[in-house]
Amino acid sequence: TRFLWLYRGLGDVYKRQYLANVTGAIRKGNAPKLAEDLGSYGKMFDLKGDEYMKAVNMFSAIKDRFNLESSDLVEASKYFFLTAKGTMNLRGLEGSMETAKLMAFSKRFAGREGSEAGTTLDAVITQYVAHKKKVDELAKEKGIKLEFFDAKGNFQGVENMFVQFEKMKALNPQERAERLNGIFGEQGARIAGAMVEQGVAGWKSITTEMQKAVEVQSLINQKMETYNAKKEALSGSWENLKATAFTPLMDSTKGLLDRANTMVAAMQKFSAENPGLTKTLGTLALYGSTALVVYSGFKTLTTGVKLFR
Repeated sequence: TRFLWLYRGLGDVYKRQYLANVTGAIRKGNAPKLAEDLGSYGKMFDLKGDEYMKAVNMFSAIKDRFNLESSDLVEASKYFFLTAKGTMNLRGLEGSMETAKLMAFSKRFAGREGSEAGTTLDAVITQYVAHKKKVDELAKEKGIKLEFFDAKGNFQGVENMFVQFEKMKALNPQERAERLNGIFGEQGARIAGAMVEQGVAGWKSITTEMQKAVEVQSLINQKMETYNAKKEALSGSWENLKATAFTPLMDSTKGLLDRANTMVAAMQKFSAENPGLTKTLGTLALYGSTALVVYSGFKTLTTGVKLFR
């Protein structure tokens, strides 16, 4: 049911690609879980139509580059997507991609995944908003302004958040840890520290890897589309070959088979009428050589039939 529901939402361009991905998942035995994860993730970020196909490519990319299963991504997002959509305005395909990259960053640079990744990322934003006074104190006392939102209160993007965090490199390690814990709490500070340390370069590295992996997956889909088309054409040509080449061959061998059947029947009758004679070595040799000739011819013909099937 999930497969059909997702399939109906796709445009014609992506339907074959989606079915190819589903087929691959079925062969690996994880199709039901993949469909469930894709459906859950899509609902979290309000994906529509063809965006689901691109989300499948993203699932593949994040597994390939960051060894992050789709189930882990969904589990982490359960604890983060409300803040991501509501406070950070991360929704739709772009928002889902930004969230996936944040989860990848969390795993690679902070060792957090699953529900822990979701809760720590959620804490970064919620604690920042809750501790506005401490953010202002940092600006007043150290001249470091952490500006995640613009003057109208709109989130200025994930990359900008890394730009802001990078400013805290000006603090010594001890004071930095104290300020991070004061603003983001113990939980949020776990990932915030990695964001300060890796900075914009770390975030861009995750973005680049993700884009390359998605592009590779898209290219694979395109190649498979071409391959499947050629395979279908070849299959049609093969059927034509069977019709034009093998059918006449079958007609020409009917007489041979009829004669062989007549010969074997005669041999069986002779054997029944002369049981003593057929036990002699010479007669057994005669039967054996005759049977070998008939059997070899039959096997050759059978092989031909199987080849053309």
